[in-house]
Amino acid sequence: MIGLVLALLAAGVGYYVLQLRTTPLVLTGIVTTNEVIVSPQVSGRIDRLLVREGDTVSATSCSP
Repeated sequence: MIGLVLALLAAGVGYYVLQLRTTPLVLTGIVTTNEVIVSPQVSGRIDRLLVREGDTVSATSCSP
């Protein structure tokens, strides 16, 4: 019985000490991604798509 009381007391003290941390947790690392989100500046519909996935394009390569 005394062992149970001591275990609960130790757990309570441990929880209290962990909650006293006032500094935020700061994690450092590197974030890499291959995803690019493109959004239009004007609304409308795409009439024709002149390139395929993986094609290299430039400002003049898709002139109609």
